[in-house]
Amino acid sequence: MFYVIGSGPSGIACALGLLERGLPVTVLDYGNDLEPQLRAVADRMGASEPSEWTAEDRGVLKRAAYSDFSGIPLKPAYGSFFPYRGDEELLAVERDGIDLLPSFAKGGLSNVWGAAILPYHSSDLEGWPIAMESLAPHYRAVLKAIGPSLARDDLSRDFPLYAEEGRGLRLSSQMQALLGDLDARRGELSKRGITFGRARLAVKDEVGAGCRYCGLCLYGCPYRLIFNSGDLLA
Repeated sequence: MFYVIGSGPSGIACALGLLERGLPVTVLDYGNDLEPQLRAVADRMGASEPSEWTAEDRGVLKRAAYSDFSGIPLKPAYGSFFPYRGDEELLAVERDGIDLLPSFAKGGLSNVWGAAILPYHSSDLEGWPIAMESLAPHYRAVLKAIGPSLARDDLSRDFPLYAEEGRGLRLSSQMQALLGDLDARRGELSKRGITFGRARLAVKDEVGAGCRYCGLCLYGCPYRLIFNSGDLLA
């Protein structure tokens, strides 16, 4: 029997790899979860279209969010700080000059992550006893489980896709304008060693079950389209 500690992305990826080899696995996790009353709101919204949502329900999901010019102090999920609950009381961790944010939540910090999944560059591994070729099959396995939104572009030369190209999320008008400006100056940027492309995100965008573009990504997706490793526990 193999024991995996935690249900964050790395723990679940390890468990999946062992299970695919036919090995028995037990996952040990504290399992903090979203409060039932907030889950009821998110589930109600997820079972309907954004045009049917009430201002009250939207407000519930946004109520704990706060930001200023210095950034976002602590990112909530669905109006809750459950991903961070309990760590101060139960973990005797001293933080001296570093940022360390553990999580006792089911799914770990994938409850609040930005879902960006650009792989390492080969130069990132210089001096390490492992090569990009060794990581390639594991990147493919992880992306197969995630079902990402990605597109082939100039970044693909240095950052392979490791998966079939998908439809990709629809770009906002702001991002279309930015990429248009960059594309118009591709030659000049290339001479300066600058490569650009679209973000690769762990967000499902399947036909009939994809993003509704409701604008709640940073607060918590009611349709649970942003990858959360806790969803794989079942």
